[in-house]
Amino acid sequence: MGRSAELAGLVRALRASRLVTVTGTGGVGTSRLAARAAARSAPPGGAWPVDLAPVRDPEFVECAVVEALGLTDHTTRLPRETLLAHLAAHRLLLVSRVRAPAGGVRLAGDRAAAAGAGSAGALGGAQTARGGR
Repeated sequence: MGRSAELAGLVRALRASRLVTVTGTGGVGTSRLAARAAARSAPPGGAWPVDLAPVRDPEFVECAVVEALGLTDHTTRLPRETLLAHLAAHRLLLVSRVRAPAGGVRLAGDRAAAAGAGSAGALGGAQTARGGR
């Protein structure tokens, strides 16, 4: 069964909202759907996969994003400062995979949104597109 309607809805949601969450039961294809939508709606800075599944402590969400973006600048700046500076200067889409909602995901999304209008993210959920067959 095709998912063109869900894909079109998710692409619209990504264009309209700074934060979008795709949820669904494991194995129904939500990760594939998110990847296809990201490929169709990526801003100039591209779409970047961020694996948040192994992150257990909200304090390390920003570190995971910094690592995924290759932003280790080997300075004394905190990972949060490095991330916010990058997000303020670039429009990009972060595609994360999380097995269970974590408080840190929303926290990182809020911080990314505070970085400025030039950035974009898909870390937490202001809008939800439900996956399923």
